[in-house]
Amino acid sequence: NLVIHRLMKRTFFLPLASGPAASRHTGAFLAFLASGLFHEYMWFAVNWEERDAYRPGMPLLFFLVQLLLCMMEAVLARTCLGDLACKLPRPIRTALTTLCILPFGP
Repeated sequence: NLVIHRLMKRTFFLPLASGPAASRHTGAFLAFLASGLFHEYMWFAVNWEERDAYRPGMPLLFFLVQLLLCMMEAVLARTCLGDLACKLPRPIRTALTTLCILPFGP
């Protein structure tokens, strides 16, 4: 996952990150969109024989919801709620993050 993360960051996010906020948001959107489309293809190819195991659009939806959650996290990080969340132990933060995104998993 780190290879893909770095590829998406290097290809889509960083070229736009030095510009205005709208450019950073566009770069983030393009990175998550490309990742979602890649996962759509991967799920489709892996489940070619058992098409009932693949629901078109779900991997893409997962990544778009993940983008929204990351954007919300960035906004909330600058509030007192973000300050409180930073004080929680890392395992608790990981569990809470997993609970937030789990319902959207493909």
